[in-house]
Amino acid sequence: MNPLTPNDLDVLIHCHTTPGPHPRIHAQAVRESIEAFYQLGAIKPDEDRDSTTDGHRTTPLGDAWLKAILATPMPTLAYINAQGEVIR
Repeated sequence: MNPLTPNDLDVLIHCHTTPGPHPRIHAQAVRESIEAFYQLGAIKPDEDRDSTTDGHRTTPLGDAWLKAILATPMPTLAYINAQGEVIR
């Protein structure tokens, strides 16, 4: 599961923030992301739901992973001349 896809990130954020099933739970890509995160221990079935398709929650590992992703600084744009110097 490296690198993460936008779909993977969507699923992880959904599991972290929203009770209940993912709105695209029947899409193959969502099901694959859920299974991969489950196998990694990043999510678990929501204990307040009846089945594994009724929602998932992040585990402490998933919480920490998402926190690390969200702490990634925004990239900056730099122009470099032919000598390798940054042009400001």
